[in-house]
Amino acid sequence: MYETPQVGFLEAYQLFWKNYVNFKGRSRRSEYWWVALWHFIILIGGGLLSALLFLIPGVGAVIGAAGFIVILAIYPLAIVIPNYALLTRRFHDRGLSMFIPIVSFVLSLVLSLSNVISESRTLYENPDANYKVSEQMGLLSFLPVWLQVLIGLLSILLTLISFVVSLLNSKKETNKYGPSPKYVDNSTTNESDIKHQSVSSETVDTPKNKETDDPYKY
Repeated sequence: MYETPQVGFLEAYQLFWKNYVNFKGRSRRSEYWWVALWHFIILIGGGLLSALLFLIPGVGAVIGAAGFIVILAIYPLAIVIPNYALLTRRFHDRGLSMFIPIVSFVLSLVLSLSNVISESRTLYENPDANYKVSEQMGLLSFLPVWLQVLIGLLSILLTLISFVVSLLNSKKETNKYGPSPKYVDNSTTNESDIKHQSVSSETVDTPKNKETDDPYKY
């Protein structure tokens, strides 16, 4: 068994988009963390570049605003599915199912929607003074406090588990999700090569032996 070279920086990002909705198979540690570095560079670098564009007189503000929309909205939405597909393959690489990534995705989706979807609730209103005090209530605000806390803690716990799994090395053996992307067992190949070589040598040597043992060769 030998270790294959790690996935390269550019190769990892290409695999990330090629396997956009691939929740099967296995992905090794280098592939996962190279993609994480790509996201960091694009989000931080793109955000800084968009901010600098605002300093350009005239069209700078328009270009900068468009850049922020791409970096802060379009790109994060575009990588949601392939990110969880990659995380699922990372779990598969450790012999784990996609249960935790799915639950983590659902919880993060609920928490995100709770910040976007809200409803205004009137706390105090004085009709005579045309004065009203209200607050924006998130989606989870209608749930019991203990359930809100439980959802938050569970989301944090699953995030920590996913982080730890992403740091673990690939398992050497083949599992139900496929062969290891890092370790290759060449014992079968060697045995077949040895058998092939032995058969070939017998095939080559057989005519010589027959020629030597032939009583009519003289």
